[in-house]
Amino acid sequence: WGRLAKKYDTELYRKAALLFARAMPQFSDVRTYRIDLIHFLRQVIANDADSVFNAIMTAYQEKDTQKYEKQVSRFLDMIDTENELLAQDPFFRLSTWQQQAKDAGNTAAEKKNNFHNLMMLITYWGEHIPTEDNLHDYAYKEWAGMMNTYYKDRWMVYFDYQRALLRGETAQAPDYFHWEREWVEKNLHMVDDAPRMSLTEIVNKITR
Repeated sequence: WGRLAKKYDTELYRKAALLFARAMPQFSDVRTYRIDLIHFLRQVIANDADSVFNAIMTAYQEKDTQKYEKQVSRFLDMIDTENELLAQDPFFRLSTWQQQAKDAGNTAAEKKNNFHNLMMLITYWGEHIPTEDNLHDYAYKEWAGMMNTYYKDRWMVYFDYQRALLRGETAQAPDYFHWEREWVEKNLHMVDDAPRMSLTEIVNKITR
């Protein structure tokens, strides 16, 4: 649904985002500033993740398991870091949208159906026929409560597959089609996506 190539200078973007973050002591209580700050720093992490993923693939191709594990660990940690950043405002929390879905229902059955539809729409959103899986990741959402569960878990499935190949084992490619649908059915509950750190702490971790 998009292109990996960035049409802007990522280093210049980083400098601008970090400069914006320096204003946090004066504007941390202003929600519009906080939302923009989270957006900017989220993209900094995403840009860095591209480089780390390239390092993962290079290590995999070189069969350097030590380097591979190091870079995978970095990549997964970046997902956790972004999750904590996103948790700093309700706008970026899955629980906010889960609650709205429930509130939109008038009966227990409607609330349950709305909740299920929400979880389906923001994950696989498609037919239950593999050949009709044309909307895969169409409604991709970077929200706290999703980054550290759905997306992180899915990446771990992929990395486990690569590890098996690195060990010389015959491994079947991940069946994401069914995995994603099973994940939804196992997670039809309110997610715990409350922040574990303060905004200052997570911003300092990202910008240091």
